[in-house]
Amino acid sequence: MTPSEKRLHPLSFLFAIGTHIKNYLLPGIAVLFLTRPATWQIWLMLLFIPYAIASVVRYLGFTYRFSEEELIIRTGLVFRNERHIPYTRIQNIGSAQGMFHRLLRVVEVKVETAGGQEPEARIQVLSIAAADEMRARILEEKRRVAPSAPGVTAKESPPALLHLSPKELLLCGLVDNRGMVVVAAAAGFAWELGWFGGGGWSIDTDPLWDTIRSMRGAFPLLGGAVALVLGFLFFLICVRVLSVAWALVKLYDFQLVKTGRDLSISRGLLTHLRTSIPLQRIQVVTISE
Repeated sequence: MTPSEKRLHPLSFLFAIGTHIKNYLLPGIAVLFLTRPATWQIWLMLLFIPYAIASVVRYLGFTYRFSEEELIIRTGLVFRNERHIPYTRIQNIGSAQGMFHRLLRVVEVKVETAGGQEPEARIQVLSIAAADEMRARILEEKRRVAPSAPGVTAKESPPALLHLSPKELLLCGLVDNRGMVVVAAAAGFAWELGWFGGGGWSIDTDPLWDTIRSMRGAFPLLGGAVALVLGFLFFLICVRVLSVAWALVKLYDFQLVKTGRDLSISRGLLTHLRTSIPLQRIQVVTISE
């Protein structure tokens, strides 16, 4: 490794292993304890071992460096792969921080280029100082090639064009019906675990029906149609509550900031995301009311 090359954070391999634990080991444990034995999904947990070893090897062989015109990324120990990403093609240096990232003061960086559906490079993980250095270095080189329009510099603190308050997040959750996504995901998870019957676990609904019968006994005039309407209203309220919770988690501390020729967006409670959008890439602005 040359002196100009930089490595990932020493804890990178832990996050690589954590990704595979989330993708393979945790679902396998859920299948093992919540479904019938001898199911083929249990054997998927064995895939965790080679994936974990490959992740450690991959991230040990990951280096990057800054040249005068491009970002150079090298991966691999036995089979080396080298990518050259010109600064002029880089459109966004996004970042994501989960709870463990913030606890350990690291960040996952995504380098996105024009026309790419997927990030050109996913760097997991860097220290916050290294991520700031990468963002500042790339922006500096982009300005050198194509000077930005007059405005605030990267060292100044630009004012936010939009900062959503808790009240606005509450209204966003009430208007945007994302609660149905949570309901659909929960229903799919319950179906996979066999809670709807089929030989697996099942949900005990006897307390619910006992409550309904007691209500009908206390209010004889409460017919089936009224109970159905009340149940539907209760369902709608629950969906809206879930939608508000989704807005608070996903859009917490939402800020839109203009820096030079870019719009920078940061948001998120559990996972803090930061991304930027070049103004010249914006084609349409749609307002729904």
